[in-house]
Amino acid sequence: MVNKFSKIRAIVFDLDGTVYKGENLVDGVFEAINSLSHHGYEIYFCTNNSTRTRQEIVRGLIHLGIETTIDSIFSAGYAAACYLANAGIKQVSLLGTPGLKNELCAAGLTVVDELDKGQALVVGLDPTINYSVMTLFATLHGKNMPIIACNRDRWYPGNNGELKPGCGIMVDLVEALLGRRVDFVAGKPNTLLLEMLSRQSGFNKDELLIIGDSLESDVALAQAFGSHWVFYAPRGCGSLQDNSITSMMDLPGMILK
Repeated sequence: MVNKFSKIRAIVFDLDGTVYKGENLVDGVFEAINSLSHHGYEIYFCTNNSTRTRQEIVRGLIHLGIETTIDSIFSAGYAAACYLANAGIKQVSLLGTPGLKNELCAAGLTVVDELDKGQALVVGLDPTINYSVMTLFATLHGKNMPIIACNRDRWYPGNNGELKPGCGIMVDLVEALLGRRVDFVAGKPNTLLLEMLSRQSGFNKDELLIIGDSLESDVALAQAFGSHWVFYAPRGCGSLQDNSITSMMDLPGMILK
């Protein structure tokens, strides 16, 4: 039997819920990454989490024992920053964390303090949002400012698998406040992250395998880009059994067989 993964040269891991949950590694993922790396596969990480810079993500992974570099990290915040910079945007308003602000600045963008003073509005997860912040959106009514969202994930897994409100909640709120849809979503399942990874690495879509715990973002991303995928489903995989694993310990065997 021909191994359907025989052309794979790089493995692209989702982070939240796939590599770690909150501050804890997913069982078996450390061994899986080491095994695949030992067999010559390049390892990348692709996340919709926009709260931290790529460098902060690197430090977090190294703290958990996973060696990596900034060139192996592709985040929704980084994708949004590159998208805006390539579009010629210089100044942006922001609903998001200091980490997202730093990622935008690292791409050469200036983050202004007033919501209505930027050339575009970037929307990321902001755990500190309150009613006072929401009232500031009144200044954007009637303005045709482009709105760039980092992702539409409504929930993400925290410690012990508890669900926490995600960036998608912020996006829904902004759309409700302004009465219109955002103009662009940079994160998964948009293929922008894999397009960036492919250009940088030189790997084509047939040489990439995406592993993640979300059908709506990770699997949909792989299918849209035309890449191979594995669905990580620790609670059971149902009808997707042939392309799914319930334990990270099974990942190397699936790819290497």
